Amino acid sequence: MGQKVLWLFVVWSCFFLFKGQSVKAGCPIVMTPSRVVVKYGDPLTVNCSSTIDQVESLGWESNVKGTPATNAHHVLLNIEKVDEWELESECFFNFKNGSQCIEQLPIIIYKPPDSVSIVADKPMEELKEYTLQCIVSNVGPLYKMTVIWYKGDTKIEQQKLAYTAGPPPYNQTQSSFIKLTLDKHDHGRKIVCEAKFDFEEIGFNIPPVRSAPLDLQVLYRPIFEETKVEMIEVPPNGEIILNCTAQGNPMPNYFWQVPQASEQAVGHQPVLRLQGASTGTYNCTASNSQGFSTKQFILTDAPRSAPGTTAGILVAVFFVLISILGTTQC
Repeated sequence: MGQKVLWLFVVWSCFFLFKGQSVKAGCPIVMTPSRVVVKYGDPLTVNCSSTIDQVESLGWESNVKGTPATNAHHVLLNIEKVDEWELESECFFNFKNGSQCIEQLPIIIYKPPDSVSIVADKPMEELKEYTLQCIVSNVGPLYKMTVIWYKGDTKIEQQKLAYTAGPPPYNQTQSSFIKLTLDKHDHGRKIVCEAKFDFEEIGFNIPPVRSAPLDLQVLYRPIFEETKVEMIEVPPNGEIILNCTAQGNPMPNYFWQVPQASEQAVGHQPVLRLQGASTGTYNCTASNSQGFSTKQFILTDAPRSAPGTTAGILVAVFFVLISILGTTQC
């Protein structure tokens, strides 16, 4: 009984051997390149060769375009245009003893996005939260795509594009979202989103695709560079310049409240130039659609010499000079 089982095992082994069984472990196959990352629509060429001489023929099998077995030391897989997302290709060797060796070519097909764009509300108000959307159009594969957000040169967010089982992850449009709360310092800064393939781990670096910059327009109430009350002494000629310039978006409007004696000299300009300014309190209010801020100037008379002081000094100097001259003549 045992001899019969052994005989059947030998027969079946020979049958599979001479029917050309596929042997993958330890295949003496060299593919150049050993893996492929190819852009959708581009050509593809890979060389396959053997490291031993006991090869009768070799070729390529592919669901797109194979290469028949040929008696040579190497064989090319040559696809003029990769226009199938599911591309499978494998190099095979037929050995002289009837066995076969097969090695599959690792292939990644990608398609850069047709466009990357940002959708956002414009303008935005200070200290309110907004959602920004980055649309990545017609890209594949989705699961290899990361979106990076920048404010100026600073990276503020990084997200992998979402992909769930269902439609093939090829030539799809997907979005990345971020939430931002802006302030006055963000006004005029630029937001950019960047779509990038994650192929670095296998040694391929594909240039990212960037959106056009979004110029942030932030609405905020007027603010002054110097907010404290300004104490100003009025010189004898009464010439005074009061600067109430404020930063704000939209541009501020100005309103002055001044002592009655100076009312005729007041307009709605940020800088007030006065001749013969009266002492007292001057209030400047800068306002726009977002609010207002007020700045205060207090004008006082500059200290002046007491009456007769100057004349007294001149008389004293005169007598000193007379005394010196008289001493010299003696």
